[in-house]
This record gives sequence, C-alpha cells and structure tokens, in this order.
Amino acid sequence: TCLNTYCQEATDKQEYDDLVKYWHECFEIESIGLIDTPPALSNIVEFAEELNPYAASIAWKTYLDQQTAASRNNRSLERNPIERQLREELDNDTSRQEEEFSTDVIQESINNKVKMESIAILKEAKEILKQFKQILQHICERGRRIPIENILRLFPDINQAQNDLETLAPLLIKDILPLLRSITSFWKDRIRIRSICTGIMNLSSKISVDIDPSFLRSLNSIDQRVLSEQCSSIYEQYLEDFERKCSANVLTLFSFYGSSQDLFEFLDSLAADDVYNLQEAVNDWDETLVNTKTIFDFSTVKNFLDRAYASISEKQKQLNLTSLSFDRIIGCFEDILTNKEFNDLAKCLQSSALSLASIKRIHLELTDKEQSKRRRIADILQSSNIEFVRIGHHEVAFDIYITLQNHQEQQQKQTTMNEEQKIQNITFADISELRDRARLLEYSSNTQESDKNQHDVDKLRHFIQFVSVVETTLETLTNLYRAGYPLVSTNEGILRAILSLFQKTNTPPHIRHLFYCTTQTNWIQIRAFIYRCFYSKSFHQLIRPELLSQSIQDQFVCLLRSLIKEKPDQYFRIGIITTTNIRNQQLINGLRSMRIVDILRDQNLLNRADFEKLIQDMNKNCTLVTSRISGLGKSTFIRKAIETSNVKYVKFPIYGDFDIDTLAERLRSKYSQLETGAIHLDIGTTANSQQLNEVLYCLLLFRNFRFGQVAVSIPTTTMIYIEFDASPDANFSQLPLFQYITPSAVVEKVDWTTLNIEYGRNCRFLLPYFIEPQLRMDLAQALLQSSNLFTSLSVENVRKQQRSATSGEPMTFSDAIVQWDKIQPFTLAFTASNDPLFIYKKPTDVPQALVKYFKLYYDACGQSSVGLSTMFPDYNKLIHSDFFVKSASLSYKYFNKSICPKCFGQYDLKQVKCDKCASKDLLIRPKSFDSKDIEIFQRDIAKRLQDDYVLTSDNFIKMLLIYLRVQCGIPVLIMGETGCGKTSLIKFLCQKILDEDLEIFRIHAGVTADIIINKMNAYIKKVQAYTDEEKRLWIFFDEFNTTTNIGLLKEI
Repeated sequence: TCLNTYCQEATDKQEYDDLVKYWHECFEIESIGLIDTPPALSNIVEFAEELNPYAASIAWKTYLDQQTAASRNNRSLERNPIERQLREELDNDTSRQEEEFSTDVIQESINNKVKMESIAILKEAKEILKQFKQILQHICERGRRIPIENILRLFPDINQAQNDLETLAPLLIKDILPLLRSITSFWKDRIRIRSICTGIMNLSSKISVDIDPSFLRSLNSIDQRVLSEQCSSIYEQYLEDFERKCSANVLTLFSFYGSSQDLFEFLDSLAADDVYNLQEAVNDWDETLVNTKTIFDFSTVKNFLDRAYASISEKQKQLNLTSLSFDRIIGCFEDILTNKEFNDLAKCLQSSALSLASIKRIHLELTDKEQSKRRRIADILQSSNIEFVRIGHHEVAFDIYITLQNHQEQQQKQTTMNEEQKIQNITFADISELRDRARLLEYSSNTQESDKNQHDVDKLRHFIQFVSVVETTLETLTNLYRAGYPLVSTNEGILRAILSLFQKTNTPPHIRHLFYCTTQTNWIQIRAFIYRCFYSKSFHQLIRPELLSQSIQDQFVCLLRSLIKEKPDQYFRIGIITTTNIRNQQLINGLRSMRIVDILRDQNLLNRADFEKLIQDMNKNCTLVTSRISGLGKSTFIRKAIETSNVKYVKFPIYGDFDIDTLAERLRSKYSQLETGAIHLDIGTTANSQQLNEVLYCLLLFRNFRFGQVAVSIPTTTMIYIEFDASPDANFSQLPLFQYITPSAVVEKVDWTTLNIEYGRNCRFLLPYFIEPQLRMDLAQALLQSSNLFTSLSVENVRKQQRSATSGEPMTFSDAIVQWDKIQPFTLAFTASNDPLFIYKKPTDVPQALVKYFKLYYDACGQSSVGLSTMFPDYNKLIHSDFFVKSASLSYKYFNKSICPKCFGQYDLKQVKCDKCASKDLLIRPKSFDSKDIEIFQRDIAKRLQDDYVLTSDNFIKMLLIYLRVQCGIPVLIMGETGCGKTSLIKFLCQKILDEDLEIFRIHAGVTADIIINKMNAYIKKVQAYTDEEKRLWIFFDEFNTTTNIGLLKEI
C-alpha cells in the first residue's frame, strides 16, 4: 500500500514490485517456518506504519501533492516557520499556498518530474505529514472562532469530507470532531437545504404555518465568512426543528416547493378539468418532450396537492385555527403520502418540473384553440372588408379576399389612408373551414346556459348564414361569367325538348340519336356526328353545344356548309338543344346565316300533361320506392321484392363526385347479371345533379347511355328499382324526371317482423326465486329503458330534424347530435367469460331495481359490501390500472396467453419469444392461473402501457360502448375535433386490450372511389386468409367525411 500510494513515480518502483512478487511466490511454494523480511523492504516498514493510516484521505493526498509539486520544480515554498503560522490568521496563509500551488503548477510539475528513489520520496512525505499534523492541530485549537472557509479549504472534495474526517480522526481533537462533521455536512447539502427552506417559506405564503421565517432566512444567508460555531449552531437547530421531523418524501416536496415554484403556481391555477383535458389531448400530441407518462405524473402531483390542501383546510376547521403548527402540516402531508398512488411522488415531481415548459405550451394551445377561432369569426363579422375576385384562366372561378384591419391601428385612427396597415387575406376555403368549426363550437356551447353564451351562439349562427350567402354568391358569379348574362335553365327543359323533337319528327325515341356535348368533346367526335346526320337520313339531336370550344363550333359550321355545297340535294335533319341564349352562340349564328334553322320556343314544346303521359308510357318495368322518413327499410323492401320474383338481385349505388366513364364501366360489368336479374339503383348525394339526371332518364327511358368513351345498356325486360338514400331530403327539383314518375311503393312504417334480428344471449328471471315479485318487472323495465337509450335517442333527434326540414321549420344544427354530457347511459357488455360489465357514468345512473337485486344475491352469498362495490364501482375514483383490469376481461388475452412486453401481442403459452418484433423479446405470462396472480400480471401490463396511453373514466366508458356496438355487428361512428384522440382510442382498444388486427384507412379529398374499392378488396382477402375463426379485422376510416365518395360507406 505504501509503495503504490506514494512511490508510483519512483525510479526503483519496479525493483520493489519484483521483490514483493518474489516474496509472495515463496509463501505459496515453501512451507512457512519463519518470516524473514528482506533488508530492502525493512527500510520501508517504518514509513508504512506512519503513512499508511492516512493513505485513503483525499485532504491529505491533495496537501501532499501541493507540497511535492513545488519542491520538485526547485521552487521554494517560502513557508514561514510553523511558529509564525500559528500566530497569524490561518486563512491568509492557506489562501496564499492555494494560490501559489495552483492546478497549473501541479500539472507543470507532473510534466517536468524530478526522478527520485522510493526512500527519498517516503522521507519527504513523512516531513510533509508532520506539517499537515500541525495545521490540523491549529484548526482544532481555534476551530470554533474561525470562518468556515478555513475549514472547507482542507477538503477539496466536500462530498468526501466525512470520510476524510473518519480517516484523520487520530490527528484531531475529539471535542472538535462534531463541529467539523456538522460544518462539512451542511456545506455538502447546502443547495438542497436552501431549497427546502425556500420551499417552506413559499408554502407558508399559501397556507398559514406557525414558523419563524427569520430563522429560515438566516440559514439561507450562511456563506463561507460565517464563523464555524455560528454555522454549526444554526444547522443543528434546523435539523432539530425541521429536517428530523420530516420523511424523505416530504423533504423532497419542500425542496421542489423552493426550486420549482413555477410548477406549483401553475398547478394552483389549473382546475381538475384542465388536467383531465391534458390527459386526453396528450394521447395524440406530437411532442417529443411530453408523453402520456409525463402528463400522468403531472396529474398525480396535482391530485396530491389538492388532497393535501383539502386535508389541511379540514384540520383547520376541526381545530378552529387560522394557522397550524409545522408538525400538524407535516402530519397532513404524511397521511396523504401513505396512499400507494403517491409512492413515486418524487419521480413525478422531477418529471413535471423538467417538462413544465412543454406542459404549459400544450395547455395554452388547448385553451387558445377555441378562443382563437371565436376571435377570428368575430373579427370577420365586425371589422372586415370583402372583395370578390376572379381567379384562374382555363378553369374560371371566383373567390373572395377578406382583409382584417389591425385592431391597434384602428384604435389609433391614423390620418393617412395610404399608410401601410397589417392585413390578412382570408379566402373562401378558410371561411368554409371556419364554418365547420363554428358548427362544432355551436354544438359545444349548447351545453352551457347563460345570456353571454347565448349571445356567442347567435354570433356563430350568423356566421354560418353569412358563409352560406357568400357561397351562393360565388356560384352565381361563376355561372354569370361562363354565360355572359343571367339565365335560368332546368334539367327538365332538356328532356322536354328531346321528347318534343322526337314527337314532332315522328321519330321513335332512341339513345343512339342523341349526342351529348361536354367540355371534353373533341373535333373528331363532332365530325363523325355531322357525317352520320348528313348521310343517315335519320333525325339526330345535338345537346348543349354551348359547351364546345369556339374552334370546334367554327369547324362545325364550315364542314356542314361544305357538305351542303357538295350535295345540295341531300336531305338531312339535326336537332340542336341549348340552354343558353342563341345570340351569343357562334354555332347557332353560323347556321342561321345559312337559312336552314327553324327555332322552337317553349310554347312549341310538349305541354306538362302530354310530357308526363309520354314519360309514363316510356317508363316500363321501373319502380320508385320512397318513405316518409329514413330508416324504414326501403332497401329491405326492394331486396324482398326481387327475391320474390325469383331473379338475381343486383345493387348499383350512385354517389359522390362520380366519373361518367367509371360509372358506365361499373354498370357494363354487371350486364350479364342484369339479363337474368333486377337492378337496385341506390342514389345518394352527388356533386353533379344535372349529369345524374341525364344518366337516369337515359337509363330509365332509353335503357342506354353514353356521355364519354363507354356505352352501356340495360335490357328492356330488366326490372329497375330506384331508392333515394335520404327520402325526406331528396331534392326532386334537381332531378325533374321523378316529378313525373309516381312512386310505385311507399314504405310507411317498419315492424319487428321485417327486421333481421338474432338474440345472442337470453336472460330468464324465474319468478319462484324472487322474494319480491315486483322486482322482476322492474328489472325488465330497466333493461328496456337501457335499450331505448342506446338505440333510439339519436334516431328520434334525427327524425325531428328530418320532419323540420320537410316542413321548413327552423331547427338548431346540433340538436340531432347526441350530447355526451346530457345523456345518462346505462347498459351492459358481456365479458369473455359471459360476466356482465355494466356501463354508466355515475353509480346513481344504475337502476335501483338492479342494485337491489344484486344486493339480495350477494347477501345470500355473504358478500354484500364487497360484491356491490365490485359490480357497481364509482368509475371517477378508479385509476388507470383499475380500468385496465376491468377492460382486460373483454378477452382471454391477459388470462391464459403469453404476451410480448414490447408489442403486447398474444401467443400460445408454450411460445417463448415474439416473432413480430425485430428484437425477439422474451414473452411474459402470469405465474399461475390463480386469480391473484392473473390480476398482478394484468396490473403489470397496465403499468407498461401507461407510458403510451392513460385510461380514464371517460375513454373507458367510450371503449365499452364501442366494443358493445362491434359485438352487435353495428358500425361505429366516432365524432370529434382533430387531435381529440379518436385514433389512439381505437388503436388501444383493438391492439392493446383486445388482440384484433387493425387497419387505419386515412381518407382525404384526393381518395377516389377506386382507391376505396381496391383497399376494401385487399382487406377482404386478408380476412379470408385467417385460419382462426375468432380473429377479426377492424377497419378505421379516419376523416371519412372529407371525401365526396362517402356514399360508399353503406356498401362497405
């Protein structure tokens, strides 16, 4: 030890090492009779006996290095004799030495070593030790009357000062040791102590505490100039009055009160709902510094403080005191800390303090989200300028620019109008998005009743009306620009003109005699049409030539003129139907110049009665099915009618922004089925009602149509059934054909005999087992009420809206939406073991008849109190792990399966490793199938999942309602603003709680019907490949309302 500690740089160090090694080898080989120390080692023994006891002291080693560094650089220490040092202030001398032998000097000495032998080095160390002992002796004699900086200089590493004192104890006076230990202990923990003192003072400003703040301030003011005796006295009093009365957790809490005061001020400013909103929002928050675990820790701190403050207030009321002693305050904190929920309070405090800035930003954005939209809407209504502008070149359209004047500039009332102002351009797309947000805000505002809130709701409704007016104005401007003047045309006029021309020319109506012009029609098609008309000697009609380009209209006139010139005796007839003024059409004016045009006016066409009769005669084998309100079973009626006719059922939906060629391709692919079947046309909301009307009357009256590149037909013997997916909202004025087709079938009502219903489970209440017979009826009524609430509440509201739309009565937009805070849901879902899991918000929502029945049952089993609290818990008092244990009962996943701790996929118990994760983690499973081991296992899984998603009473109940609908085979519709956690909720339920496959189909405006159909076909193939019959595939259509092909949802 002596050689390794003091003689590492000695010139003969290796010789001594070899000698010691040889000596030890002899001990192992030879039998020991007598130990004879080699002479070379004997010379070191006396030095080792004196130096080795202090080899572990960092203070001694540092002092030794300082002295030897100077001497080996041939520099005098210039030390005064010890007698002089004893007479002067020790701090001056020690300070001079530290300055003289700085780190640079020591480093320089290391780089320029003076080589010495071991004996010389040990002799020098022995002399320096004598000087070090004299310095320690002097400190012991004057230790109580010197500043603490003189003592602290002895210990270069304050964290090792206690160990140094133990090592150097033989050199110190025993009476002074407690003082030295006290000073070094205080200086080592001074930062934490100051935080605790500051925290106690901060706490006393929040709650009244009987403490002396002047003492805490004096403790915080201690620095290196304070006398050692005074420092020790204050520190010992602090330990006695504060630290020894508190547990480690309470001291940590006080420390954070002092070092992170912003955290506690922010927590005090939050309500319980604010923390709950943070928990809901963080599940979908794109923030690297904050995750669900951080927010959960933050809510744990908030929960602890709320309980602690409540306990302190209650204690003040009990004792009738305005302020409590420090001991009682500590008692309140300690009582709350006994709850297992707060075992990791220190970690929660640290996590919350580190992430405070990010949490504040999330809270601010959640708070400002709604207010910013409201401010923008209010600004547009109150102080904005609207400018209508024309945009585009080839596709001409109109838009608006809304400029918002800067409020501050308006208030300053600048004198010059040319001075630059801060403006912001808002387009129609922006206010259209704001309209959607206004509808959501209106819906959310309906939950609060106040005069101010009603005023805000009125503003939102006015804004919605304003955007509708702007939208109508833009459409009118676009139509005016395209035509060049105001016009009124209807789809009815085109069909009426077609049939009138066929009748006047005594030509049988046929689709091959019609040519529909579109903006994509080219000159080759028009030229073929002209030759066919000129040489076929049959009557053909050209419909809407105003859509042709000017060049094509020019070529049309030139070609026809040349044909007539070549064959002036050729007889031909062409009918031209236009919906615009003929004076502005180059084609019509060119033909009129040739004096071959006969113009028919409205009075020359078929009157209404003849027109209707002709349509009725042409409309063969066609049935229009309507109903008074939606949901009465029109589709079921049509399917049964076709099945009764013993022909094949073919359904053909038309919806959204359909492409005419794609529609024709789809219909043509079904032609072979139509030859022996009947077709069901399910017509939904479409973007182009005029084109839809043309398609329908071509199909129904002519049984053919071709507008683009594809021609299609329906056999004349095929029955056609037509259904509008929303009968009360069907606008027959946009489809005038159906104004002349009398509905062949009207569905007035729906009854139970027409519904396809299977009961998955039956409950039978046997009368002999009921002590109170009335309880049996009460249970049946409770079941019916929960069923009505679950299935009929939204239906009734929607029907009210439909009736009001038909009658023209005003109705609030959001009234048809079921508001979560206004319902009291009570129903039940069956777990994997067929046990009931009741769904409700509050225990008071549970029917008393059911509570009474279970009380009788548990009384009979001797489990009255435990049974009821387990069956009907208060969900608001449960924590994440409790919710997870309950939700885990929905499947056998966490009962008798092996689970991957990373992806949480389930495997057979015999499998060892996960084959889905790249890391191939070892699977985990319950220790046994005992209920206690299973619950321990489930709570361990809950803790692992808590970092990614936190279960609350709200999302737990929503998950159960979603699961119930899935089990019943009912499609689930989830509504909510962007970022509220819809996707996270579905993923957690499907993949973490259950073991189902999940496909998320993210929809946007660019997703076409073909993409949706191809995706669904891929999903169907995936399901067909499943070997496990119980395996299911969940498909989540995210933002489905953003596509015009939303009608496909019915077919899916």
